[in-house]
Amino acid sequence: MKLKENYISAVIIIIAVGASVLIFYFKNWRGPAVSPGTPPKVVLAPKGSLAEGFPSELVLDTSAAIEESYSTNYDTGLSQKTAVFSSDKSIRDLFLLYRDYFIKAGWSLTEVKINPTGNAVEFYGKKRMAELSVAITKKDTGGSKISTSYLIRNK
Repeated sequence: MKLKENYISAVIIIIAVGASVLIFYFKNWRGPAVSPGTPPKVVLAPKGSLAEGFPSELVLDTSAAIEESYSTNYDTGLSQKTAVFSSDKSIRDLFLLYRDYFIKAGWSLTEVKINPTGNAVEFYGKKRMAELSVAITKKDTGGSKISTSYLIRNK
């Protein structure tokens, strides 16, 4: 029982430290430097498919329906892969799935934002040269909508 309490305390501390780091990072982040007149290249994936390069393991609910996916490539060496999908799972269940995935896959959980109404949660992570954001919102028709963005710095 003491081991379980220590594990829970360690997870809470890791999340708190990670959230503090992400808050500092995003408050000071100015976004990718894109020169004027150089629009990013956006490539849409076929309906129901993930954009090329989007890590399929980030769709943790295997029964989720992919609504849209695309990649955005900037001249600065920055590449963003985005996917939006629907799930029958609750926000809470999906949050726990992603939180566990972040920990097991070696991602640093850097920020967590929970809507006071409980209808949405956002969280961010970092791993080497990649960053990940996940937003989960409650759908009016039941279930949840998940939006994930995977950002890779190639330079």
